[in-house]
Amino acid sequence: MILSPQARALWDAACALSPGSGADVGANGTRVSPGLPPLWFLTDPERTPEPWRTAERLPAGAGVILRHFGRPEARDTALRLREATTSAGVLFLIAADPELVAAVGADGLHLPHGWLETPPAIPPGWRLSAACRSREAHARAEAVGVEVVFVSPVFFPGGRSGARPGMTPLGREGLAALVRSTRLPVIALGGLDAARILTLRGSGARGAAAVEAVQAAFGDQAVRP
Repeated sequence: MILSPQARALWDAACALSPGSGADVGANGTRVSPGLPPLWFLTDPERTPEPWRTAERLPAGAGVILRHFGRPEARDTALRLREATTSAGVLFLIAADPELVAAVGADGLHLPHGWLETPPAIPPGWRLSAACRSREAHARAEAVGVEVVFVSPVFFPGGRSGARPGMTPLGREGLAALVRSTRLPVIALGGLDAARILTLRGSGARGAAAVEAVQAAFGDQAVRP
């Protein structure tokens, strides 16, 4: 696949955070799973109404997390995403819906922050990620076998996250502090684009996730050569 300049910049910036070797242990003693995506596309029913169109253009080795927030079209969206991600060689997780993971054959489950208190039973072979906002959450994530954690917001995000009362971005130093508190690989999330991702080099983050930046770079509206 030939990437547009915008898509190439975003992909390269995310890859610059990743160890890239597939080794079991990365910098700072963090565990790094082979095949861990450096760039993740997080869906949003309002901001990404047809996320499969973006997913099918992602580079092989990227990741997608479907967040359907209970929308009635969730199953159809999940089926379309499963087809698109399979064709593209992209990892596909579904947030907060283990039944839908099983129904469409997704690669695994993403646990929202609150789910770490009482996580569901996880079938063997499922990939597992989680949203973590505190050191305590990181400890719980390790205990339940989470493979990778998403830390947010690094910068001011859009969507529902940006509307949370009292929300304060971590910034690079806050992100780095949380990275040091866990042995799990950390994906940065919140207000990221290619330029901001590059400022996170040296923070210990192992990749980046975004909603609008990924859709803008890889979706229908992206300029393609």
